[in-house]
Amino acid sequence: MKQILKSLPLFLLLILCLTVAAGCTTPPDTPSDGDNTVFADTQDAVNTEAATQPTATELVVDGQGSILIPADSDEILKKAADRVAALVGEKASLTLPVVSADSDGPFCGIRLALGEVDGEHGYDVTVSEDMRIMSITAPDATTLYFAAEAVLETWLTPDFGLTAEGVLTLPVARVAELNHLTTRRDRSIKVLTQNVRYTDDGNGNTVQNRSQRFMQMLEEYQPDLIGGQEYTHNWNIWLTKLTQKAGGEGVLGGYGIICVARNGSSGIGDEANPIFYRLDRFELLETETFWLSNSPERVSRVEQSINYRICTWALLKDKLTGETILFANTHLDHSTDVVRGKQMEILMNYLADRVGQYTTYLTGDFNCSPDSVPYGIVTASLSDSHKTAWVDHSTVSATYHDYTDAGYEEIDFIFHNDGTTPISYEIISKKYGGFVSDHYGVIAEFVHD
Repeated sequence: MKQILKSLPLFLLLILCLTVAAGCTTPPDTPSDGDNTVFADTQDAVNTEAATQPTATELVVDGQGSILIPADSDEILKKAADRVAALVGEKASLTLPVVSADSDGPFCGIRLALGEVDGEHGYDVTVSEDMRIMSITAPDATTLYFAAEAVLETWLTPDFGLTAEGVLTLPVARVAELNHLTTRRDRSIKVLTQNVRYTDDGNGNTVQNRSQRFMQMLEEYQPDLIGGQEYTHNWNIWLTKLTQKAGGEGVLGGYGIICVARNGSSGIGDEANPIFYRLDRFELLETETFWLSNSPERVSRVEQSINYRICTWALLKDKLTGETILFANTHLDHSTDVVRGKQMEILMNYLADRVGQYTTYLTGDFNCSPDSVPYGIVTASLSDSHKTAWVDHSTVSATYHDYTDAGYEEIDFIFHNDGTTPISYEIISKKYGGFVSDHYGVIAEFVHD
């Protein structure tokens, strides 16, 4: 077993030791050297036994199995092991312990190995010629988690693999059916927030230049939902030109746009907080823009707010799942935390009923840090995806940088409620020939529970 793990240095391996229909028993005198069991000798004994038996057509799992993971498994791979164990326990009434690869053995029988391969979000299920190794491979540990979940949930059904209490079978002829299943990862939603900076700046940072970089960023990250801030008529012109030049339609090819200026003018006569949503993924059911003031239905502002501030929200029907989600986008004032606290209270109170009813994403430039009063108000009801994501791909900690590489503070957030889980998060500090804005974009990928 140690030799097998050594031969796959790039793999994230999750190994499930199962029992073959023909049986697998541990030799009474398994060779060992001190605390280290010689797994190779044990496996040789198993292979020798298999060579003298007829080819199995069915794998049988009973209570002798275990889930074996490498000693250096990351947290997501450990989650995958726990998820497999939970499903086997729940649906097959089998208790399979999760065992570290550096534990004393021996291990024998069928191995279900999960690892990495090239690809996007796909996975592959295969069985070795001697039917002793069943492998599920995927490009990364997160994809692997959801692939394993989908495979187990399909396999552990009465018409497929469940035969009796505490017994699980897998007809080898049906292994192909475990490939190409739809996983929760396939229905994930990528949410992006980006303050685009409303005006032309020097040093090659005009809106014309930065709009091209913005389009390159979208091409790379492929978000499903986008919340923008400081969006202006100039931005609208350049994004439309770039889209038309590429042969697309609308402001961003393939996206619908909801855009209301904060001064209430027709068209985009002032800054706006637009919502972009993928037309092939979502159907717009309802939308509204309200002002962060004591008179939210009309152009107004709270006392001492420097600018009018708004929140634009939309109810969107997910065409893949049929679920209706609430997506809201805002930009709080750059005056004081007292003003922003009032604005945040108004926003959360206004959306409270819908937040309680729908899966919710709230994006924006909040102009406040995680230790501020406004942040505390929003996180009393919603969670910060930066803190709840399974993995953080960021290489910087600040989202506002003012065209510097170092950055100053984290003020741009993606919040969510229960019922959806961020599996990845990133402050996008990459450059596309230059900065997209004086803020870094933030993107999080969510799966619904």
